[in-house]
Amino acid sequence: MWRTVELTLRMLEDAGFSKTDGGRVFPIMLHYTVGFVIEEQSRTSIEYADANPYDPDRLEQVVDPVRYPRAAQLVADLFAGDVDAEFDYGLRIILAGILATRTVPERS
Repeated sequence: MWRTVELTLRMLEDAGFSKTDGGRVFPIMLHYTVGFVIEEQSRTSIEYADANPYDPDRLEQVVDPVRYPRAAQLVADLFAGDVDAEFDYGLRIILAGILATRTVPERS
C-alpha cells in the first residue's frame, strides 16, 4: 500500500504540485476513487434483489419528466454512459480544480 502512496505522491510532485499540495491532493483522489467504485458496485449489486434503488426503470418511475425534465434526463444519461469515461471526466474536473487553486510549488 505505501508503495502506491509514495508513487502517487511522486507523480503529483512530477506534475508540479508542491509536497504540501500533493499531500492534500492524494486523499481527495483516493476518496473520489473509492466513492466512485462504491456507487458503481451499488448500481449493479445483486444484494438488492428486486428492490435495487439504482435500477434505471425504477428511477425513471420516481422522477416525473414533466415536472423535472432535467432530473429525468440526468437519470437516463447516468445509466447509459460509459463508466470509465465518467470516472475519467470526474477525475479531470477534480484535478483541474486543484490545479487552479494550488499554491506555488516548493523549491527543492
